[in-house]
Amino acid sequence: MAKLLVRVKIYLANEDGSISLLIFFMFLMLLVLTFTITNISYAGLAKRELVQIGQAAVSYGAHEIDLNRYYENGIISNAAGYSQVPLDCPKALDRATSFLFTNNLRGSKIDIAKSECAADKITLLISSKIDPGVMWANMKNKLEVKALVSATSIVK
Repeated sequence: MAKLLVRVKIYLANEDGSISLLIFFMFLMLLVLTFTITNISYAGLAKRELVQIGQAAVSYGAHEIDLNRYYENGIISNAAGYSQVPLDCPKALDRATSFLFTNNLRGSKIDIAKSECAADKITLLISSKIDPGVMWANMKNKLEVKALVSATSIVK
């Protein structure tokens, strides 16, 4: 038994091959870190693209002017000193949502969580689920990207 304990102590004290294990685990950590950073940057770029699509949609919807209120009251001045044109809210929201439904984010549809329209402002809360940039073998989750976009009909 004592001979076995001596062999175990010698085996544990021997450091041959320990550098290869260290290099293997460092490489594995570097690989996981690279995949994580790639997916985070991919999600950031997707959010930026979603914001651009959303801004285009609300700007497109903000072109729907309520002509009756416009010709009755003219251009509305707000507290900040800007002149604003009244929007036809049902038409503006319909136009913005139809624009979103005809576009997609990297092959995924865009969902509208919330849509609001005031007299001169249209706001959309939109989201989409995209595939990660780098996927593991069993990874089936999708990244969710959300954006809040709004546009105001200001006349200068």
